[in-house]
Amino acid sequence: MRACRMSLPRRLPPLHYFIAGLIVAEGSFGKKSHRNPGRFTFTNTDPKLIKLVYDFLVKHLKVPPEKISIYITYNIEVSKLTPEYIKHYWGNLLRIPENKIKIYPYRRKVKQIRKKAAYGICQLRINDIEIRSKIETFINTIINNLNQAAGEGHTESP
Repeated sequence: MRACRMSLPRRLPPLHYFIAGLIVAEGSFGKKSHRNPGRFTFTNTDPKLIKLVYDFLVKHLKVPPEKISIYITYNIEVSKLTPEYIKHYWGNLLRIPENKIKIYPYRRKVKQIRKKAAYGICQLRINDIEIRSKIETFINTIINNLNQAAGEGHTESP
C-alpha cells in the first residue's frame, strides 16, 4: 500500500501552518461570555516553542509586544534556579524587559523531573478582543486553506 500525504496549498508559508497547529493544540481562548472575552493564552515549557509563537505573534500578526503579558510558574521542588535567573532567562530569550515578566513559584512533589520544566511553565497571555479576533481569523484561514486543499485533491505520493 502506498502512503499518500497532503501537500500544503502555496498561499501561505509552511511556518504559518505549523504555528496554527501549535496554537490550536497548546493555546486557549477565553470564553466570550465571561469576564475575559478577549483572552488568548499559549502555555508551554519548551523555550523554543514559546519563542517561535511569541515572534510569530509580533512579526507576522503584528501584535504589539506590550499587549503580550508573560507569566512564569515554576515548581521549586524541580527547579533549583532562582526567580531572578528564570526572569533573566525568559527576558533574554524573548528580548523583553524582565520587569514585564510575572513569576509565580509553587511547591509540589513530583516523581519524574523534566529538563525543560527547570525554567518553568511560560504562558503568553493577551487580553484584547481585536487581537484575539486577529488570531482566530488567522487560524480559520489556515483551516479553510487545508479544507480547500483536501477538497481539491492536493495530495502527492512519496
